[in-house]
Amino acid sequence: MEIRKLTQNDLDQYKEIRLEGLKNNPLFFGSSFEEEKAMNINLWLNKITENNDHCSFGLFVSNKLISLITLNFETREKRKHCINITSVITKQNFQNKGYASLLFKETLSYIDNFKKYTNLTLKVGETNINAIKLYKKFGFIETGKDINTIFYNNNYYSLITMQKIIR
Repeated sequence: MEIRKLTQNDLDQYKEIRLEGLKNNPLFFGSSFEEEKAMNINLWLNKITENNDHCSFGLFVSNKLISLITLNFETREKRKHCINITSVITKQNFQNKGYASLLFKETLSYIDNFKKYTNLTLKVGETNINAIKLYKKFGFIETGKDINTIFYNNNYYSLITMQKIIR
């Protein structure tokens, strides 16, 4: 098992796990399978290429990407202390086996190296009970709810905002 930042060399696996997540769990993402499947290669490369405002970490088993976390670092002066976790995906066959917990632990350890960050925020589908349990396990608390944020199959769904203050 290996945990590391994703690079352009991981693009095909990143795209695969992202599309699988969107297809299998459409209520858990703001984007859709159809939208992202139609994206051109440059948009995909922009999603995975590390820069000053985002990076992704992956957990690999036998060189296969099975879980990922994407971090967006705020760049505005008043919010430079904040990180948004914008994507957490584990391949369906590897869920509920502790891989996301291992990846989360390693990612939080990485963040801890940068003392300027004090606030982590994420949004999670209100029906994604396993994810909510995972985030609570790592000290995230519910701080709000975005009502009717996701529209899918002629129904509205809400997102829960969760935060962790790390300093």
